[in-house]
Amino acid sequence: PNRPIDTYTMASEKRAITSCQTKLYEFTGQAPPPSKNYCQVIVNEKGVVLRVWKINTQVAIHHAGAADSAHEEACTLEEFVHHQTLADEISRAVGSEVLDAALAAASKAVGKKH
Repeated sequence: PNRPIDTYTMASEKRAITSCQTKLYEFTGQAPPPSKNYCQVIVNEKGVVLRVWKINTQVAIHHAGAADSAHEEACTLEEFVHHQTLADEISRAVGSEVLDAALAAASKAVGKKH
């Protein structure tokens, strides 16, 4: 049985994940070449956050007002460990080393919960 999507609950869960201050792992830096994008991966007690700021040196769209220059995804620790969606995005954005470290931190935290 499909349940309707509760966008209010989803939004409040995302706010809780992105506002959590206790970081278990963090990567902040430029994506691997040839990309110029700036990326941040945070694993905290609530979940995992991926932020990507798209940098286009030819158009300079990285200024704060550019609607399509920033992208953020977030999910719970359990979703990250058991589903590939955000993991695939992290791997594409910053590579397998950062993904492996984020998965290790998330898996350790999930293991402590159970």
